[in-house]
This record gives sequence, C-alpha cells and structure tokens, in this order.
Amino acid sequence: MPVKIESMADLDAAAQVLAGDKTAQVLGGGTILMPRVNAGDVALRRLLRISDPVLRKMTVGGPEITIGAGVSMADILAQQGLAFLHPAAVCVGGPAIRNMATLGGNLFAKAPYGDLAVLLLALGTEVSLAGGRTGPGAARRDPIEVLFRQSTDARAPLVRAVHLARPKAGQVQFHKMARTNPRGPAVVTLAVSLEVSAGRIAKARIALGGIETRPCLAVGVARTLEGAALSEAAITRACAEVLRELTPRSDALASGWYRGEMAQLHLRRILQQMM
Repeated sequence: MPVKIESMADLDAAAQVLAGDKTAQVLGGGTILMPRVNAGDVALRRLLRISDPVLRKMTVGGPEITIGAGVSMADILAQQGLAFLHPAAVCVGGPAIRNMATLGGNLFAKAPYGDLAVLLLALGTEVSLAGGRTGPGAARRDPIEVLFRQSTDARAPLVRAVHLARPKAGQVQFHKMARTNPRGPAVVTLAVSLEVSAGRIAKARIALGGIETRPCLAVGVARTLEGAALSEAAITRACAEVLRELTPRSDALASGWYRGEMAQLHLRRILQQMM
C-alpha cells in the first residue's frame, strides 16, 4: 500500500490530524521513518511534513533555553551557546545524518539510539506539546520523563520544543559506549547532572540509554548520592544501586549482564571525574 506524504504549514493543525488519525506520523529529518518506509513497513500510511517556523526556532542567550523540535543536530553543534549539548549531538551519526536528524526525532528514537535524549533527560528538560488540552495556539509543558513513559510509535504526541535551564560549568557529564565510537549504536549511554551546595550534592539526576527501550532515570542511584559529599564511598554506594534498580535488556549488541557491568563502570568513571 502506498504511503501518503502531506505538507502542513500549521503545527496545531497537524496536531489535530495526529490526534484523529492513528496511521499518521510526523516526518522530520527522515532518518528514522524513511528506512522503515523503504523496508515496506505496513504500519506507515500517512506522513506529515510540517513547515511551521516555530519548529526551527531557538532561544539560547538567556538562562532558559528553548529549542524547537525541528532543529537539527548540525544546528545544535553550530551554536556555541549550546556547547553543553555538543558531546551528545556529535554522537548522532556522521555529518550527513546530523544535517537531517532533528531533536524531535531523537526524542522518539528507541535504543540503541537517542543519545541527545539521554542528556536532555539528565538536565531536567521539559517538552511543550502542540495542541493538547490547552487548545490550539497554546503549549502545555511536561517533564521529558513523562514523554518517555507515555509515548509509543502509534500515539506519539507532537512536540513543539524543549525547554531547559542552562547548567553551570562542570554540572553535567555525558558518556556513550559504542562498539564503533562515537557514532555507532550505543551499548550504554550515561548522563549525570549534579548540583552541589556547601560541598554536598543537593540534587542529582542520572539518565541512562540502552538499558531500556527508552531513556530512563536511575532515581534510586540519584537518591543515594543526594545529601552526601561526592567521595569514593558515595560513588561505590551509587554504583551498587544501579542493578538493584534497573534490569538491563539484551540484544545483538550486548547482553543484559554486560550492559549492567558497563553502566556501573562508566558511572563510576563519570562521578570520579566530577569529584
């Protein structure tokens, strides 16, 4: 059955189409959907190309940063004000892929992909959605972890933009382990954000990719660190908590056991670097 591709100029109108048609999906850069189309995926019936300029808008000069869902990895890498996102954005394929791959598409990429999404999760990012319960022209915001828990391929919401506070220098670290570094599919991806006050960790967010099908927060690991000074003892306790909280998946890249071992190893290394 042929795939129908439609162009739409209004984001909220596209959101209404998506809400009413379970076969419709948004076609951004095409790096995820077009391989499925070429492989003959019968679930793809209607693709929407949205030209609304709000999707390419970026506000990067102030303490709160807004990045439209249609912004590409290459666009992010061209912004020095987004240097804290560069370690993840540069891991997304080669130059040709980064010219096409969008932030919005990365949010819905399933493991072993979605490198930037892992870093955004650690940074406490919020997503604004087109349409929705607030009506056309408005945008409700949800924590990004809610998007990862609730969205599926069939009923993924239409993301307008992401919103996040600019992290302080040294607050966040990102690491991707892949068979082919740095652009291969991830065995495990980690992003750690620590807010330190009076020598103790006031707030921690530990995000992992590759462990589950979507990026996930290690809430128990973060809770182990909060309130403590960042010491070898605290790091050991945090790493031991990883496998008590998470059950890594197995696939052709790595077994669940190996992923768990690598998650602990690289978490330890990241935390030691942040001491």
